[in-house]
Amino acid sequence: MGQNARVFATKGHLFELPPILSAPAIDVRFREIARAPRDKDRLDQLLAAAREAKQVVIATDADSEGDVIAWDVAEAIASFCPRPLRMRLRGLDAASVSSALASATEVRKDDAIPGRTRAIIDRLIGQTFSQNGIAVGRVSTALLGVVAGHRPSPYKLVLAAPDKDGGRPWRAETHVRSPLTLDVCRKIADLDLPPLSFQQRTGRSRLAANLGDILVRSSDQLGLSPREADRSMQKLYETGVMSYPRAGARGVSNFVSQYLDEMAKSQGLTTSSDGLCTKREEDVHDAPFPLHPVDAKRDPSKLGTDDAVATLVTRGLFAAMSDTEKELGIGGILTPFLIEAGFSKEIADFIASLEWSRETGPRYPGQNSWASSEVVRRRPDAALLEAAVDMGLGRPSTWANHIETFMSRGLVDDDLHPTEKGRAWINSSPRELLNPATSIAIERVCDSARPVTVDATREPWELLAAEIVHALPEALKKPILDLVACTPQHMPVASEAARRVESTAHRFESLRRKS
Repeated sequence: MGQNARVFATKGHLFELPPILSAPAIDVRFREIARAPRDKDRLDQLLAAAREAKQVVIATDADSEGDVIAWDVAEAIASFCPRPLRMRLRGLDAASVSSALASATEVRKDDAIPGRTRAIIDRLIGQTFSQNGIAVGRVSTALLGVVAGHRPSPYKLVLAAPDKDGGRPWRAETHVRSPLTLDVCRKIADLDLPPLSFQQRTGRSRLAANLGDILVRSSDQLGLSPREADRSMQKLYETGVMSYPRAGARGVSNFVSQYLDEMAKSQGLTTSSDGLCTKREEDVHDAPFPLHPVDAKRDPSKLGTDDAVATLVTRGLFAAMSDTEKELGIGGILTPFLIEAGFSKEIADFIASLEWSRETGPRYPGQNSWASSEVVRRRPDAALLEAAVDMGLGRPSTWANHIETFMSRGLVDDDLHPTEKGRAWINSSPRELLNPATSIAIERVCDSARPVTVDATREPWELLAAEIVHALPEALKKPILDLVACTPQHMPVASEAARRVESTAHRFESLRRKS
């Protein structure tokens, strides 16, 4: 790019709270009293490098963690560099870096509010409720609640039925869940289902895949764990092959749509991005996409991990852009057929009511066209991740880590049933934290943080954390307040602060009910 600059890596967050939960970390005013440099020597080196610079530009990912890191760096060098610039990186190819540099702005404290608040809340929850070797966390305990209450299954029933008029077969799939059992699914899969008739033509999903979708597909099609696929996506990003990977968006900008059209055309594909979902205003990043042409016609199963994942991402985008149409079949005939085969009416009605569909039109690379029925065994970590993503639990930057940590604790078996240890943890965890809606609501309140008027002694994340804690259910609020009340200082609650607490309480409960 012709730029002469020295690059200094923070290697992640500059500051952190003590890893030992027994160490006091948050005081009665919700200040992070134990927040300290993660690597003192590296911080000293950063300060020395910044002092020698004529201009400091802080370049981080355009996400919540990046916002926190940027503000930490800005504060650390404020005494001798009061106005550093912030680059919000959305890709590590030359064009993305150049664009980020051209649009660099001053670092904003308000941008760090969600990340700093989330760190305070997560620490308070872990420190308050973890005991006797049982680790309680906002997301990890919610995952335990998903297993206990929603019972995700690593098994999927895939069904195929012939077409009455000799066209493409009809397909349906479902997770193995009530009223189905694994034995029942295997018996149904062994049947030759009767031909189904066409019902109507309907619109297809034009959503691009977000990181969660990609991690699940990488597991189902390549056998990778979510963590392995996440590392591959990060490597592709760091080498300039892929756009910013840890995105929750399922849409793309107009510029990306045009780029994808050109890539598809160069590969002889008759696809168009006209119907592809457009990125929402609130989404910082586009859904992940390749920054350089990737041949979608290659078979991912015959490629190395990184090439396979890049191909899988590209195939998913071309599938969403495809000109194929979706047709629905009439499954009603399956009810009497299955009853006659010895299944209950409840099971027969369940199978008949599945979405029996097929795609019609030009084929595209990677199109799924199974012709026979089967029970598919999936990776349990991918099945759990899929359930979490569908619920909105966690964030793209933490999905893989949370799943890997959860699975490593031995709380569930290979079928995602709670083990004896898992049942003990469920019984010892607060019911309100086992409900995923609580974690989801906390996340959304943090992400929708508004700038807060701050007095000389309070930071905005301290005020927002206090508001969130006061809005929690009593079974969570009281123990947390008891913990922070260990200092002799009492938090002043002025009339304006009280109004903010009441407002957040209503907002939190509304989000919790919706979740």
